[in-house]
Parts: sequence; structure tokens; C-alpha cells
Amino acid sequence: MNTLINIIPEYYSELYKDIPADFICSSYVFEHINDPVQFLSIIRNAIGDKKETVVFFEVPNALYAIRDYGIWDIIYEHCCYFSSCSLENAFRKAGFKPLNTSIGYGGQSLRIEAVPGTFENQDPIRSDKTDLLSLVENFGDSYKAKVEFWKETLSKLDQRVALWGAGSKGISFLNTLKVETDIIEYIVDINPRKWGLYVPGTGQKVVKPEFLQDYNSDIILVTNPVYQDEIEKMMQDLGIGAKILLL
Repeated sequence: MNTLINIIPEYYSELYKDIPADFICSSYVFEHINDPVQFLSIIRNAIGDKKETVVFFEVPNALYAIRDYGIWDIIYEHCCYFSSCSLENAFRKAGFKPLNTSIGYGGQSLRIEAVPGTFENQDPIRSDKTDLLSLVENFGDSYKAKVEFWKETLSKLDQRVALWGAGSKGISFLNTLKVETDIIEYIVDINPRKWGLYVPGTGQKVVKPEFLQDYNSDIILVTNPVYQDEIEKMMQDLGIGAKILLL
């Protein structure tokens, strides 16, 4: 059976509220919305009385950045960071009933499933303010300590270093530390659309993994631990024996 997919290259708004849907999915978009409850309310109004419609959202996990010091995920394009509690509360305020909230992607993401509810007789608004405050109090010092650790580490490396992962983590790492190209000249990525481009701010060139076969790197800095096994396997297949360090 052929399925027709109609892609509309526009921001979602009330202009599209008449498009029917049985399942609504958003992956790594919601954190870029500067008024999340208003955005959810538009979706809720579009669903109307279709109580069986399921809504699934995936966003970065704020606790990964704050508690686990995943500081390379802190980028200016993110308007909001959510804990499971605040994510559920946003959905409740917009008239949804959360069904399940879970953690995925190695602890880096939050996932929520919800269905249409009512604005009346909602579950009580949850709060994890006490737990978050205790983590936030120590975050500034921990952030500075991690940045200083990597500045010192890079300054002592007298070997050839490449970075693997030209996504937000890699770009954030390079720009936070203001890494010059004489320290790290290349950043590796499997996405061919990035090959030959340059990192904004610090100027490293993006190359394909095969480039490392001739570059003879001694150390590969891996930006995302989720892909460590995959990268190690790829390096093994390419005959690259560099040492891997996780950021």
C-alpha cells in the first residue's frame, strides 16, 4: 500500500488546526519553543474532541545537563529545559493528560505520552523544585570545573587529536573552550551533508571517518557516549588504532 506523505515546510500554528491526526509526534523541537504551554494549547485545540489521539514528545533531559554535567548540551537555541515534572505540568496546563514519562537515549532525553484531557479536574500540579534547587546550587562550580579540566587536558596533549561528532555537543565543546585549529584541526561526522564545511566560531573542518585513515590521529575525542560502541566498531573496520576519550 502506498502512503502519501505531505511535508509542509512551515512552523506549526493554528493555520493547520484543521488537519486531522491520530498520532502527533515531536522529537527535539519543543525545547526550541519560547512559549511551550501556548504551543501545546494550539495542538490541544486542534485535536478537539478526538480523545483517542496520542501525543508523543521527546526533549533533552535537563537533569542530564545539571546532575550528570552534560554541559555541552547547553546551547543558545534551546529556550527551555525540562525535568519530567515540568514537562508533565506543561502538558497538564495545556489540557492534556500525561500517560507516561520515561528517560531514553542514555539518560539524555525525556519522552512523554499524553492524550487529550480537560482543563477541569486535572491531576494536581507536581513539583520537584526542592531537588532541582539543590542541583542548581552546585552546578556553576561543577560547570567551571569541567571546562577547566578540558582546557588543562588539551593544553597538555602533545599528540594529534581529532573530534568525532559535528553536532551541537561538538560545536559547543569547541566554542566553550575556544579551541584553536592548531590543537584540533578536524571534526569527524558520518553525515555527508556536513563534509567539507567548517565549525562556526572555531573553524575546524568537518571530514568523513575515512579521512582518519591517512590523518593518523593519536586521540579521538567522542562527543556523545551513546555512540561510543558504534564509533569503536567503525574505527576498527577502518584500521584506525587511535585512543578514544569521552567528553
